[in-house]
Amino acid sequence: MSSLTVGWADYIEIYFTTYDKDEPSHAHANYPVKVEAGSAKIWIMINGETEVASAGKLSAKELKKTRRFLKENHMVLFKMWEDRFGKLNIYGEPEKEFTVTKDKNTGELSLQEKGEPKLIAKTRLTNFKQKYGITEISPAFEESIVAFPENVWRQQEPIFAKLIKEYHKQ
Repeated sequence: MSSLTVGWADYIEIYFTTYDKDEPSHAHANYPVKVEAGSAKIWIMINGETEVASAGKLSAKELKKTRRFLKENHMVLFKMWEDRFGKLNIYGEPEKEFTVTKDKNTGELSLQEKGEPKLIAKTRLTNFKQKYGITEISPAFEESIVAFPENVWRQQEPIFAKLIKEYHKQ
C-alpha cells in the first residue's frame, strides 16, 4: 500500500492511499502503523463536514479529534488530494469534479467546480439561507456574502444574518 501522510490529530496519523484515487475525497486515520484493516475511513464533504464510513480501531474520542482536524484543514486536504491524484471529486457531490485555486494576494484557497466557477458561492448562499431561515436577500448582501474568503466568512456569517434580518424587518 502506497500512502501519503497528510497530518496528525494528536498521535493519530491521517493519510491518503493511492488505490483510493478514483473515490471521492476522504482520509484514513490510524495509529502510526498504516494497517488498512484497523484504519478509519472518513469522507470529507464540500463544507468540511465529515461522515465516518468506518471507525476502524479508533475510539469515539479519537474519531472526534480526527474529524475536527479534517474540518479545520479540508481546503488544504482537497488541494493535497488534487495534487496527489490529478483530480478532485468530493463526497456528496456526485458527477462533479473540482479544482482548488489559490488567491494570489491573500493565499486563500477556494474550490471551483470545473466548468462552473460560482458553485461554492451558490452553495454558501443556499446554506446560509437555510441555516438562518432567511428567504430573501438583497443583491448587495448576496454579492458581499459570496465575495468573502472562507476564513473571513466564518467570522462574518452571524453578523450578516443579524444585519439581513434587521434589514428585512424595515
